[in-house]
Amino acid sequence: MSTPVDPGPVRHFGRTLTAEEARTATFPQSQLAWRGYSEDSVNEFVARAADALEAAEQDYGALRAEVERLRGFYREHGTDVDRVAEPRRPRRRTGWLVNEVERYTETHLNLAIACADSAVDDDPQTSGQQLYHARVRARLLVEDMISAFLADPRNRVRTEDELQLLSQWLRGFGDAFLAQVDAMVQVADGRLRSVTRR
Repeated sequence: MSTPVDPGPVRHFGRTLTAEEARTATFPQSQLAWRGYSEDSVNEFVARAADALEAAEQDYGALRAEVERLRGFYREHGTDVDRVAEPRRPRRRTGWLVNEVERYTETHLNLAIACADSAVDDDPQTSGQQLYHARVRARLLVEDMISAFLADPRNRVRTEDELQLLSQWLRGFGDAFLAQVDAMVQVADGRLRSVTRR
């Protein structure tokens, strides 16, 4: 026999309703029997609510498992996932050249993806040509940006500062990007070695 459920806890955020609680819920009979709800309708609703809660519980359990798997992965690779992130410091104002390069970052990443696809799908000569063209395009892009910057006489005063800032930004971006790619390659190579040993 099912037990009556106090609707109070269901309304509070501190305690959630489980599928089992919804399935076993009973409703008090109305004081005037002819004014009560249809038992079939209530049972149908309870069954639907229980199914929805059960699906949500399964989704939540799968998500928690994935979060824990990712936490374990990052801990295993030396990242402190339990540390509360420091508030981001306000970004200092970057120069015109850095802003222009940032605008084209997505283009550069798309070129890198095309080169990676070529390395997988094409022969070494074709992928080498793709890499060469990507390198030339990146070089031309930055040369054109610097030329456009220098063409404005008002910018000549701050040329050295702008170029130094651009150089620092590109080094930082490159170091971070290469470090991330290197970490991914190490994981993939490690998995490949463990699979080939079997």
